[in-house]
Amino acid sequence: MTSISDSPSARAPCVIGVGQVVSHTADPEGTEPLELWAQACSLALADTRSGRGVGTIDTLSVVRCDSWSYDKPAQRLAERLKLSPAHVAYSELGGQQPQVLLHTLCDAIVAGRMDLGLIVSGEALHTVDVMTRAGEQPGWGNPAPMTPPMNLDAFFHESELRHGMLPIMRSFALRDSARRAHLGSDGEDYAREPAPTYAGMSDVASTNPYAWHPVARSAEEIMEVSAANRMPVRPYPKLMMASPKVNQAAALVVASEARANDLGIPPEHRVYLRGWSSASDYPYVAENEDLWRSRAMKDAGRRALAGAGLGVDDLAYFDLYSCFPSSLRFACDALGRRLDDSRGVTVTGGMPYAGAPGSGYVTMALASMTQALRESDGASGLVSGLSAQMATHAFTLLSARPGTGDPKAFGSPRQRTAEGRTPIREEGRGVAVLEAYAVACDYAGDNDIAVAVCRLPDESRCYAQTRDADALGFLSSAEGVGRRVELTSGEGGTNQLVL
Repeated sequence: MTSISDSPSARAPCVIGVGQVVSHTADPEGTEPLELWAQACSLALADTRSGRGVGTIDTLSVVRCDSWSYDKPAQRLAERLKLSPAHVAYSELGGQQPQVLLHTLCDAIVAGRMDLGLIVSGEALHTVDVMTRAGEQPGWGNPAPMTPPMNLDAFFHESELRHGMLPIMRSFALRDSARRAHLGSDGEDYAREPAPTYAGMSDVASTNPYAWHPVARSAEEIMEVSAANRMPVRPYPKLMMASPKVNQAAALVVASEARANDLGIPPEHRVYLRGWSSASDYPYVAENEDLWRSRAMKDAGRRALAGAGLGVDDLAYFDLYSCFPSSLRFACDALGRRLDDSRGVTVTGGMPYAGAPGSGYVTMALASMTQALRESDGASGLVSGLSAQMATHAFTLLSARPGTGDPKAFGSPRQRTAEGRTPIREEGRGVAVLEAYAVACDYAGDNDIAVAVCRLPDESRCYAQTRDADALGFLSSAEGVGRRVELTSGEGGTNQLVL
């Protein structure tokens, strides 16, 4: 067990309790999101090992739920748990939202405004999927009068939607094509490169009691395309993609060092928040000058490490956001480490195998990281999250040992670090340069459509698409990035790509 010899500040934030829940049944009564949240929170509160109970919770925060829209999500949970928090919060949509809630809580703790908080996320998307296929609806209680609006403008340019950037895996594969071309990598080698890393992720999932797919898979199995492992977008088979149709929940109890002392939490049971940061690139892909990397990801990771006073080589564990291979590759680039680093990329099993419950995966990652660090000899670990089209990034550094100095220096404010916004043109005609693209497939595995970002002669960019069979065949088998193309007018105001 960890031996804590340092004397942390009374305002240092630490995780003192974690709870995770997984339910493979589709019984709507037992898998209502509110029920899963309550179970995870109860487990986290019990996990604090405080003989006298935690008492008053200053803030109760809930990550946005896609399975069901409650009228007052956090308040309903507080009633269920018989808690009376002074503050409640409900997040926006996004994979980094658990960290937004956590970092906000940490900022409040170090500033002396709060001492104890509870954060939870959870989805019942498996239940919803099974019931929907049967022509039924869950009908859970306390529904919102209307579904909260989802402002896609915050995530997608209208031209991106018009040209087929959704489903979202197309956007991530498109960014990967820019990285592949930047590195000058062979297409086939580049496609196979992540397979051993994903096999390692599945190994971790196979030993995780809360994983949705606890099955160890070989690199060959992950790469082999079949009816059960189709190719939605090249070069990503399904087994390299997030698995969102799950019933899972996770919760964290976070306290100041002073409150942890008051509650009698064993020192070796505390895991300290040592560094936290977030940053944003521009939300629309083509706006970002360097399509092959994320400046904001690098900046947020650097600032989280700096807050902790640690370097990448000092870390024993990672849980990097793993919705698609490009998110892992970009994170490793930003951190200056290799994808095949022996320390791995996950302590949960990752989003394809551990599960990807809506915006809440990172809560599971933080809970699993806490458990790993409790069992370590003073080790540290880093968790990353992102949202939308790899635009907003968050990094959280945790350690079995407390940091030194003023905890106010551990965190850094959210900021936009993208530079040189590139203008997006709705219409592109004539000669252009293909800068990034993705070839999407139909359910049979045949090429269906390519979506692309093209550079225009005036240095602006536009989106384009093509369904031409010859063009799709070329783009699937050869490097198209950097090629001069012709843009013509298509139906629905689209720009059509002609090789």
